[in-house]
Parts: sequence; structure tokens; C-alpha cells
Amino acid sequence: MAFKLNVSTTYKWPIKFAIVNEAGVQETHEFKGVFKRYSREDLITLNRTDDTDLSQRAPADIIAADVEYLGKFLVGWEGVTDEDGKDLSYCTGNLTKLLVAIPNINSSISNAFFESATGGKALKNL
Repeated sequence: MAFKLNVSTTYKWPIKFAIVNEAGVQETHEFKGVFKRYSREDLITLNRTDDTDLSQRAPADIIAADVEYLGKFLVGWEGVTDEDGKDLSYCTGNLTKLLVAIPNINSSISNAFFESATGGKALKNL
């Protein structure tokens, strides 16, 4: 089958993360992230470089910076629901809620994006 160079501007990729439940058991969860497709040049410049000492920043400012950074490549999601099991639409407010509720989710989203964009290779190997 021939490869057609005309690729979509977005794609879906699984985002996997773990949280500890009430019983102290680690549970793995997954939802689909909708990611913006980047060229190789743009992908190289996307690597986050924030040398600010986090102890010098307010938690709300750190989360706001995470929302801004993740929003550069995460443009939607599927499989995220609210407490009642209803689909939770993607927007910066809901992304903020997710980041506040699950402390490690920011790295899970970022790792999923770079893994998908680089074929599982580290960004430094681009």
C-alpha cells in the first residue's frame, strides 16, 4: 500500500496513567487524547524549557502554565467523564480540573504526545 503524504492535522492516541484508589490499590486508567500534528522542526522547538524554580511559584500559576503548555498539542479528548459518567468536553477549564485532580496527569499527557509524535523515541533523538 502506498503512503499518502497528505496527513490529517490531528490524531488520537491513548493517554495512560495510574492513580491509587480508596483501598490503596494502584489502578491504571486510559483515555484518548486528540493531538495536533507537528512537523519535525516544530516538534523540536516544542520541548518545554522552564527553568523557573517551582518553589518560587504559586500552585495556581504552575497549573496555568501546564494548561498553556499542554494546550499547544492537546486539542481534545475522548473517554473523560464527570462524576456521573457523562462525557466531559475538552476545554481549558476541564483540563485545569483534570490537572488539579490527578497530580501526575500532566506528565502522562506530555509523554503520550511525544511518544506518539516520535515513534516512541526520546525527543533528543529527533
